[in-house]
Amino acid sequence: MHQASIKRAVEAYRRNGFAMLPSAFPPQHIQCLLEMIEAIQASLPTLTAEQCARLIMERDLPAAKRNGLTAELTGDAIFIIGEPPAFDYRFAELMLYAPLIGMIQHLLQCQDVRYHLSNVTMKRGQVGSGIAWHRDFPNRYICPADSSFLRLMVCLDGMDSENGATEFIPGSHLLSDSEAARANAAHDASNAEARKVSVSCPPGSLVFIHPKVVHGGPPNISERHRRNLVVQWGRDAALKDKETLSGYSVDEIQAWIARQR
Repeated sequence: MHQASIKRAVEAYRRNGFAMLPSAFPPQHIQCLLEMIEAIQASLPTLTAEQCARLIMERDLPAAKRNGLTAELTGDAIFIIGEPPAFDYRFAELMLYAPLIGMIQHLLQCQDVRYHLSNVTMKRGQVGSGIAWHRDFPNRYICPADSSFLRLMVCLDGMDSENGATEFIPGSHLLSDSEAARANAAHDASNAEARKVSVSCPPGSLVFIHPKVVHGGPPNISERHRRNLVVQWGRDAALKDKETLSGYSVDEIQAWIARQR
């Protein structure tokens, strides 16, 4: 990552509540992630009950999120793979790509960053559901007491308006934590519709998301997939143990990976 690009990304993150670094993730890492994701999709009939419980299927989501496409037409398409390291430890390995961790530390202004959660959010071609306007702080899954965290998206296929690119309301993160807890993201978005920004980016791009910025995205109407690895990192390790690695430091994750090999 070039220093000038990093500086621009940090400034954009502070100003707008999100930032994008194009083509910043190595192609070989992208290929490995895609192979692991498709292996999970292909192995649905043989997954354990515990693994299946970590999946959200397209057919279980409202048809309205897919422009009315019926559940039957989605087949076995997965929408979210929860806790991907539980399927393959190599997900955790790739999340620790050193330049990526350095950027997280820079944005959080903390060297001892802690893993909170991860997932693969998929909008598969023509059946991928839209995502409603929301803020990540507060969230109902793994959320610290304050907004001292962020989410990172590794865009494996790239994003554009046709395949369901993430949309943001720039500046909507500039409110206090107490205000964010009371705010209605959909209301805030409707009042700022003219200011929304759709992030178009090539494969391997990194998108850093402030926990209080309003964001969402339309369904995938293209024939191309839109698969993203999403990871939440924070300064706070005091979290409920909902995922195997929740609260782990980078060194602790590396030790866990060594035990899995």
